[in-house]
Amino acid sequence: MQNSSDGCNKWKNCESISHKHCVKNWRNLVRLWRAQKLCDVVINVKGEPFHCHAIVPASVSPFFRNAFLKKTAMSVSNSLTCEKEVIVDFMSKEIFSQVLTFMYTSDVQVTPATARPLVLAGARLQMQGLVSAVMRTLLDLEMAAIPGSSKDKSVSNDFRLKSMIHGRQKIPYNQRVHDAMDNRNCCPEIDCCGELQSNGSEFNEAPGPQGYRHPKDENLTTTGVMDELRLQGDLATLSFVQTFAARNYSEVCETEAFLLASVHTIACLLDDDRLNIDEFRVFSSLCRWLEAEPMHLVHAPYLLSKTRLQLLSPQELAEHVETKGYLMRKK
Repeated sequence: MQNSSDGCNKWKNCESISHKHCVKNWRNLVRLWRAQKLCDVVINVKGEPFHCHAIVPASVSPFFRNAFLKKTAMSVSNSLTCEKEVIVDFMSKEIFSQVLTFMYTSDVQVTPATARPLVLAGARLQMQGLVSAVMRTLLDLEMAAIPGSSKDKSVSNDFRLKSMIHGRQKIPYNQRVHDAMDNRNCCPEIDCCGELQSNGSEFNEAPGPQGYRHPKDENLTTTGVMDELRLQGDLATLSFVQTFAARNYSEVCETEAFLLASVHTIACLLDDDRLNIDEFRVFSSLCRWLEAEPMHLVHAPYLLSKTRLQLLSPQELAEHVETKGYLMRKK
């Protein structure tokens, strides 16, 4: 092992750690937490103390890792001491109780009333896993509402596996643009020394009207949440939700809510380099959105520029692109 400047040990080969060993000992840690034994820190939420083991929230949340190690954006402490109490005042006790349970067990109970607060909490704590778990629940409900979706479950699973292996194709000569896109949309990560690595999130606004329809709690959808966050100007939380949407685009683009999404959301998704789908399916999803409402057609030139038509085969261009009159129409 190699010692870092702040005393942490860097493993040269973390893959050598046994998975079985990790699972067994983590279960023991969960049992200790449920019995409230050997808890070494307190997280105070709106006056209520939550006792836990510092290593758990610190390992899944850069926010808590920096809080326990007394690290700020202006100064980084090299002290090995740990704060014994951290105050959290930006969420309710009920929501944090679920967040803490998720940290230990990966379980979270999502209801229409708690979906938004959990997403906001996950983003504030920089927990992509929590945001993805909540959004997965919403997306599963959307997919279940699609007629005949259960019949195509095996096909969907096969396609999801293929998408995980291949994903969206990249354009070699435009790699610099893709690198910039990845940096713009990436989520903060923790390196083995405890440093928080993040990049600024900026989203280019698309021209034209949004056509946004505010969803009720019981009708929350993936694209609906993205539109709502954009209208509120919460781009930090939006980046976490967009990460989930891009990694699950093969399902997101099949939902009914996708057809109601604003042009801004569609543009950001089409422009994302992390889509788990091939370019022909990306183009097909764009056509599906454009044909959903006549008003969408005005955005065809702008949105078409977000696709990578050069990656389509000549046959796909001839049979599926050139036959679309609204795409071939001159300005």
